[in-house]
Amino acid sequence: ALTDPAQCERLASELEEARRVAAAHPTVADAEAAGWEKVTDYLPGIGAHYLRPEYMDGEFVVGEPEMLLYDDHTPEAPIVGLSYFLLSEGETEPTDGFTGENDHYHRHTGLCIRDGVVVAGSNVTEAECAAVGGQKGDGTGGWMSHVWVVPGCESDWGVFSGANAALTVRMQGGARP
Repeated sequence: ALTDPAQCERLASELEEARRVAAAHPTVADAEAAGWEKVTDYLPGIGAHYLRPEYMDGEFVVGEPEMLLYDDHTPEAPIVGLSYFLLSEGETEPTDGFTGENDHYHRHTGLCIRDGVVVAGSNVTEAECAAVGGQKGDGTGGWMSHVWVVPGCESDWGVFSGANAALTVRMQGGARP
């Protein structure tokens, strides 16, 4: 738990800045107009990811998350969270990030990628990935941290949880709850 008042104040300020970033890109259409590119379709628990390539500089900057997360990949889909991405070789999780020790990074190894977009998770085999026209990616050098700061889309598992239970499994083209 964060108990130092100065750290608590600094974290509150950082989370407010992250909320402002999310509010500036309320829909997929807004993100795309600002230069964000789709890198995943909608995936349960983590949404659809949109990347800003010029932010992939290996540095943590609260106001420049590498990815925005949406509740679908349609133009009107609403933003649900942010994702920060750091490149770091080896098995040691990066320590750059929000104030305190509650934000954690995770890696996605073996994702199925087609035309630069993740089309299936790491749980598919190479044959299954190839069947949808994809190739398995390595992913061991990239570390990601999700931040669920969008009002109404907070994660029951915590602001820095790796996934958000509200982003449920649904049939392709199915309505969002």
